[in-house]
Amino acid sequence: MLSQNPLTQVDAALLLRKHYDFQQGCFVSELQDAAGGLFAFSEITPVPMWNHVAWMGGTEAQFAEVIGLGSAWQSGRNRRPVIYVPEPTAEQVDRLRAAGFDKFDEEAWMVCAELEPAPRTNSSVKSVNAISLGEFIKVFSDSFQIKEAGYSRVLKQAPTNGQAHSQHFILFDNQSIPASVGTLISEGEIGCIYNIGTPPDKRGRGFGGRLFEHIAAVARENGCTTLFLQVENKSAAQHLYEKHGFRTAFIRAGFRLAAWKSAHVERTKLSNLLNFRSAERSTNRYVRETRSIPAETCNYLTKFNDPVGLENICITAWAYLLHRYTGEEIATFTTCGLSQLIKRPISVAIDRTAKIKELLGKQPVAPAHSEIEARESFLCVHQHKNPSHLDENQFPLEVHFLGETGRIEIIFRSDLFSKDSIRRMGAHLTTILDYIVHHPEALVSDIELLSAAEKHQVLVEWNQSSFEASTQSLIHLFEAQVEKTPDATALLLARTGTSQPAEQMTYRQLNRRANRLA
Repeated sequence: MLSQNPLTQVDAALLLRKHYDFQQGCFVSELQDAAGGLFAFSEITPVPMWNHVAWMGGTEAQFAEVIGLGSAWQSGRNRRPVIYVPEPTAEQVDRLRAAGFDKFDEEAWMVCAELEPAPRTNSSVKSVNAISLGEFIKVFSDSFQIKEAGYSRVLKQAPTNGQAHSQHFILFDNQSIPASVGTLISEGEIGCIYNIGTPPDKRGRGFGGRLFEHIAAVARENGCTTLFLQVENKSAAQHLYEKHGFRTAFIRAGFRLAAWKSAHVERTKLSNLLNFRSAERSTNRYVRETRSIPAETCNYLTKFNDPVGLENICITAWAYLLHRYTGEEIATFTTCGLSQLIKRPISVAIDRTAKIKELLGKQPVAPAHSEIEARESFLCVHQHKNPSHLDENQFPLEVHFLGETGRIEIIFRSDLFSKDSIRRMGAHLTTILDYIVHHPEALVSDIELLSAAEKHQVLVEWNQSSFEASTQSLIHLFEAQVEKTPDATALLLARTGTSQPAEQMTYRQLNRRANRLA
């Protein structure tokens, strides 16, 4: 029996990864008109979100539309845009590069033309509700404890170019095919497989092949006679599918917008935020460093009734700290937020000319997916109500806001970070949080980073420029040095243009010569 608690598309993908540790997955949404050779869609995998434009051939004006759509996705949806072009010409490559897209990968599209149609019996896989075009995918299940042999969900169905277009999300969890997912898009007599995913510990046992057979059965039941799939060019998967009757139809090149990547904090820069202790061997030993939040600030946070607003305050403080450490205008990191099951990468744009309350009102927890994927990013920020959930460490550096207890807890790998650096970071974070709470009308550029102790060190201790001036003349100071170190070298006289060594004079010799001249 399926429960009626809908999950968002992102939630479904991440929960699948939480339960089954999928390294890949495909949830397709927002399909746009495929007329005129334009096939555009967005894809959410268990971690990153992509927007794809697949160019299937057409006029030059339509090719320009492809480039424009990819650029619009970059600015309008804050997702990673990718344009795929089958066997691009040199002119098309030049046009893409001129628009800021760099080539990054090639994929082989393979076709099997021997698929025999089958009657629509749905005998192999149970079919579940259809969802209208334009909605997000909603998965209904009882905590993902699948009771049936498998499910094929028609995600979207709408006429495209006069053909019935449908998308199927196929989920299995039984002895024959444990915890596996697949995605099929069918249009008329053509079916495209966009994902075959099995858990890492279940691979190499034939489960993927069995899942493929079920996906092919769903394709046949939908009237498909030709089946497409994509693999990495010249990969082992390509060789494997060739043995099963597939042939390479064309090579598709991928182009990623370089400007999108440069607009986010890269992993290499994040890795240099704090002092790494690379000389030590990796021990995976975690240490907790706790810092108290000022009482007045803590009282303000605990009285904050809106949990999303409270999360925004904590995330904004952390994002501003990353901005000050790196100099980047956009800080990207991973957060667990209100749901401890879902870790999502987010992006916060820091506008130093805006007011603090305006920055808080921009809802920085909107998803953004960059080169920093959640399983690779080492920065994670949490806002917790109950510290009992802090036992699992998946990141070398985690920051936990424990508002009810008035603490900030930083969990870090002792072989990677020095304790002094972590303590200094905790002091900076506390100072920023306190300033944000008490000065919402101030400009973002006015947020203070240094603690009172650091201010005293910079302004007072490091600025001790006063000293007692000596009343002795230079001649008397030199004579005192002669008496103190008479045989020490006082002067080196180099002879330019010759190979003779430099002449040395001691303080005693230099003093005698000076006295003779006097």
